[in-house]
Amino acid sequence: MAVGDKAAAVGLPIVSGSSTQASDIDLEINRTRDMVADVMTSRARSTVSSTAPTDPEVGDLWFEPI
Repeated sequence: MAVGDKAAAVGLPIVSGSSTQASDIDLEINRTRDMVADVMTSRARSTVSSTAPTDPEVGDLWFEPI
């Protein structure tokens, strides 16, 4: 997967460079956005509800209010 693909997949804007220096900076910016995208897609879903979820998945968190 190319640098920036994960970021684009979760809707983050990608920076494109036109000069050598700008493209090096853009590469690093897109790498950091890929890291953010990894966090965004790896987090468990959390639900606060008085009833149990009907379609839970592994890693989901369910909190029942007291």
